[in-house]
Amino acid sequence: MSRSTKQNKQQNDSNHIVSAQWQGPLPPPSTLREFDDIIQNGAERIMRMAEIEQQHRHDSEKKLIEQARQDFSRKLKWGPSDFSSEK
Repeated sequence: MSRSTKQNKQQNDSNHIVSAQWQGPLPPPSTLREFDDIIQNGAERIMRMAEIEQQHRHDSEKKLIEQARQDFSRKLKWGPSDFSSEK
């Protein structure tokens, strides 16, 4: 094998692309452990991020539901045409 062929083979052997996918906000437990190996408290930080995001989503949904309830109550009391932009 020529020297340039050996170099190309070594370069090809050392280049790897790794891809991982998962559904949901959290990676599988084995991947969480790997994050802990790389980043101090990495798994805990990821878990906290997911909890904060979930709380934000719940709070946003509560606000939307409350706004829809208020809009519906106004329409029952005053009628739908009083609050529409179309005249």
